[in-house]
Amino acid sequence: MNSEDKVTVAVDNAHKMIDEMGVLAIVGLEYSTLAIPVGEVANQAGTPMIATTASAVNVTRDRPFVFRISFVDTEQGPALAKLGASEFNATTAAIIYQEDSQYSSGLAKNIKDYWEYMNGVGSVVSYVSFNQTNVDSSDYSTQAAEIANSTADVLFVPVNDLAVSDVVTAIYNAGWRKQVLGGDGWSNAGSLENCSQACVGALFTANFIAEGSPPKSLAKDFVDKFTKKYNGLIPQPQAALAYDAMNLIQFSLSSSSHQWTCEDTLEMRRQTLRDAMDSIKNFPGVAGEIMTFDENQDPFAKCIAVGQVTSTYVPTFYYNFCPGSL
Repeated sequence: MNSEDKVTVAVDNAHKMIDEMGVLAIVGLEYSTLAIPVGEVANQAGTPMIATTASAVNVTRDRPFVFRISFVDTEQGPALAKLGASEFNATTAAIIYQEDSQYSSGLAKNIKDYWEYMNGVGSVVSYVSFNQTNVDSSDYSTQAAEIANSTADVLFVPVNDLAVSDVVTAIYNAGWRKQVLGGDGWSNAGSLENCSQACVGALFTANFIAEGSPPKSLAKDFVDKFTKKYNGLIPQPQAALAYDAMNLIQFSLSSSSHQWTCEDTLEMRRQTLRDAMDSIKNFPGVAGEIMTFDENQDPFAKCIAVGQVTSTYVPTFYYNFCPGSL
């Protein structure tokens, strides 16, 4: 659905789709800031919604009609913390996040909580934020100086794709030369050329990474077909997750024991779809298999991709890890 990245537009369009157009379900909303209010509208109207890249916890909480096809930040945060500790033998960390973003602030807290669970209270030696509403997006000098002068072994930058290059470059220019790690917002960036050397070697978590997808995988097959159809365009995670969401609807309905009849109302069909999705088993998505959904309609134990920024500044697939592998 079209939102123009504005909450009011997203909510108005959701009402229009549900009340006027009579849609069976809603798919989309990249950002949690938009998915949370639209999910409230969909849930109150008894209309199934599948959030794609929105990973904040509150997107699906206490909303039985709202599902998520990506992993959730309560899984992503610990995964990032484990990744930083195991890959780089790190015991101290710095974190910078955007305080006026539910995605960024929520993921930062999840990283911090799990890092301190592993390494003790105070092991996050620098925990700084910025507000993109009130501060010029290119001015991170105060935060950058604090991080560069800290005793942190690694730096976490859980921000969305629009802020990655500016934030990491500012910290690099302040003198930081240790490992940088980011969240799934990085995988939406496409190219990090503006970040240049500051981002090279950084690792990040993702739902889907087109570049370097494993041979003979569903992901690689999807990438090949997508690039052929769209004249060489590389699919971003939003495309893969939206593709999975649409196929999930079809997969759920084909697995349902209920056969629709002409007498079924739209409300009945929406309820049938919701119940069918809630009961799915082993859905083979291009962005990872969904074995089932948990009590919050989030994928249970979904594997997380790890990407790396190469010398060509393109986020590239590094490896997959699943819950319990780190």
